[in-house]
Amino acid sequence: TFASDVAAICDAAEGKVAAPSTPTGLLPSLVPDEEDHTESSNDEDDGLESVKIASSMISEADIDRKIMGLQGLASLTDSYKIGKATATRASTEILAGTNPEAAAARDAILSLVLCKNGSTEAAQRGQVEDKLTDADEANRSLLRTQALCVLSNVLCNMVKRDE
Repeated sequence: TFASDVAAICDAAEGKVAAPSTPTGLLPSLVPDEEDHTESSNDEDDGLESVKIASSMISEADIDRKIMGLQGLASLTDSYKIGKATATRASTEILAGTNPEAAAARDAILSLVLCKNGSTEAAQRGQVEDKLTDADEANRSLLRTQALCVLSNVLCNMVKRDE
């Protein structure tokens, strides 16, 4: 609880050693199982509109839109926040690249995850001098962190789907 966390922080500041706490179990989903469903559409290849919107945001040049698109995908693939069925459907769509937008989102996520410190492949090969300001570096780090979050959610959903 909040009160015990505050007490532990104050004790630590005074140099007191706190007893190790026992980890609590996983939190229940915000979406109950009976409400966790996806609306079936006539065209299954249509995909989730949210994935398409987030994908278009990721492909924008504006860094803020990229961050917002990745945050949207992180929420969309979080089964705790959105429910298991929807998160699994979004994860499957992204991983399989069932439509061009989902494939573009997957490729952008993997590109951000695989690029060390967010620099472009051309800069890594030494073909282009990539001078970054501190703000650029922070933004690239944030993009990579968000991409890792989405990838983690997608892979967790795929494992849970097969159980």
